[in-house]
Amino acid sequence: MRIVSLLAVCFGLSLLFEASADAPRALFDLRRFNEKLELSARSFRPVGTTSLVYRLQLEDGERIAFRPAQRYRPVGHLAELAAYRIGAALTLDNIPPVALRREPLHRLDRLMDSRFEERHRKERSRLRPLPSGDVLGAAIDWVPDLTPSRLDRPEVRERWLAALRIGAPPNSEFSPPLLRDLSNLVVYDFVIGNWDRMSGGNLQTNAEGTRVYLRDHNLAFDTPTPRRHELLMLDRLYTLERFDRGVIERLARLNREALARVLEPDSAAPETPILSAEQIDGVMDRRARIFMHLALLYAVHGEAIFALPEG
Repeated sequence: MRIVSLLAVCFGLSLLFEASADAPRALFDLRRFNEKLELSARSFRPVGTTSLVYRLQLEDGERIAFRPAQRYRPVGHLAELAAYRIGAALTLDNIPPVALRREPLHRLDRLMDSRFEERHRKERSRLRPLPSGDVLGAAIDWVPDLTPSRLDRPEVRERWLAALRIGAPPNSEFSPPLLRDLSNLVVYDFVIGNWDRMSGGNLQTNAEGTRVYLRDHNLAFDTPTPRRHELLMLDRLYTLERFDRGVIERLARLNREALARVLEPDSAAPETPILSAEQIDGVMDRRARIFMHLALLYAVHGEAIFALPEG
């Protein structure tokens, strides 16, 4: 949308791609993840709660998560891939890499961890295999130090959102890197329509509690987003007053043409669009709404909206 480009220029944002000299060290090794995709599974273990997710033990001892296509949420694996691709375009370094992967159903049956065979028999009918007998799913890099947090609790969420208000005093409860992650989380979740982040257990950190991991996006990109969920996301967005300039610059560049390039089909399913036209429309609409919010804030506070806490 031209309005986004105009607003970006008003904010003094760069619309030309340039690598950030002070970009944080990536939390995931994409090269190593791509190597993992070439390895065969040695065992499967169900680790999901409300949906089917498996931990795959690979032949070299490495692990990945595998979210298969399933009957009650047939495109959840594609939502995982789309969310990762968009996050990578925004240069968010705290999203585990995702790619599509095919696993023969007979292999999943044969290599199921014996301790979970009964559970697998009960859940097997929820899988949605292809006519070939393969199960297509999202392969997601394993996060070894994934740690529960209290950041999604309403009283804690109010405190970190308050710390991201313009003029907020220095806050010792939340480190500057954590506050940057949380600011980006609010923007990112709104872009992808991920209403499920605060529903319990989906806002997790590293072991030190200094970085947030952005994962579990199978419920993103609902079309349309249920109104009650949209209102919750809007409330967090409209409360947020300080933003990561680099992420906002990259969001400004992510127009419809750029998004189409980001969402090119995966080689494991080259005939399968990652998002539907309606879902892409939703992303573009939510992106425009973010920039309208930024415009209102910038009119009052100017460059202060890009002054994140430093430490």
